[in-house]
Amino acid sequence: MDLPFQQLGYVDSQLATIIRIWDENLLLIKKSITVTNARGEELRGVLSLPHPEVCNKKVVIFSQVGIGTKTGVGDYLRVLADRLTNIGFTILRVDQSGTGNSQGELPDGINIPELFRRVQSGCFKGDSLAVIDWVTSEFTGYQLYLLGECGGCVSQTLASADRMHLIDGLLMMAFPVLYYPLGTKKAPAVREFDAKVTVLSYMRKFYDPKSYLRVLSGRSDWRLFSRSSRVVLAVLLRKCLSKLEVRKFTDGPDHERFNWEVFSAFKKLIYNKKPILFLLPQLDNETQEFNTEFMHKVLSKHEIYEKCCSYAYLPETDHSIMFKPSRELLYREIINWFNKLDKAAL
Repeated sequence: MDLPFQQLGYVDSQLATIIRIWDENLLLIKKSITVTNARGEELRGVLSLPHPEVCNKKVVIFSQVGIGTKTGVGDYLRVLADRLTNIGFTILRVDQSGTGNSQGELPDGINIPELFRRVQSGCFKGDSLAVIDWVTSEFTGYQLYLLGECGGCVSQTLASADRMHLIDGLLMMAFPVLYYPLGTKKAPAVREFDAKVTVLSYMRKFYDPKSYLRVLSGRSDWRLFSRSSRVVLAVLLRKCLSKLEVRKFTDGPDHERFNWEVFSAFKKLIYNKKPILFLLPQLDNETQEFNTEFMHKVLSKHEIYEKCCSYAYLPETDHSIMFKPSRELLYREIINWFNKLDKAAL
């Protein structure tokens, strides 16, 4: 994790000590920075600067999942930032307003699904705009890329549409195309990938005598199984109807929870020929919904998307990139994408 800057050996309030990581022959510097958003709230972040000899004049702004902090789940955003800085990238990670070390308050009295919906509606867009403006004022002559994870993809996509001339490309991890389902307190919503996992888990226990003892003892969650089964059956029915052409799908998104505001911003990026890398964890609801509602119904239907969009599927990877092999794969895919952009520019 990021240590308090006093522990890093600060010379003064701005300059962090030089610390050696990953490669003994390379150095990076970390600085604490403060950005003020339009509401006057101070957003606190960590700026990682590469050694001048390897600096590639590319800045990447990280925007983390939902209401997470700049370190990422399990500290992986810090690790990714350090590795990228080590090979020449300048990385900025900032706590969004109301999270981590930043000022501001998250709304009280709402549940997690409602809070996720606010994030997916762009409640942190203003923070992203403030950070973009700060970076472009501090780093003239640099290329600027935005990296988002889940809800961070929403913030970065919406903000980039308003700062099109400043952005050189985007990296989107676990890109959410549908609003989070709300459900109720008594019956929380079950997403399609989770429903499939639950049903398969129960089916594997069908021939296990111990599972029936759990049913009799009341330890099995039959309400969850029932809700999950209904979701799975609904998915199968939709697929059957579409194959039989009983239901005509429109030429584009048609899901009731589709995020049209993000889609509108995304199309602006495409029309302005901004390169986008989608990083898609295999074991993730967002990827399943992305494939069904976005890849199948939008991206694969029009050639214009082929020129700008790249896709990196991350096998055996969960939403939070928790495990080391997944983090290594994520890092390699990011580097490969940047290398392709550099070759195309020659």
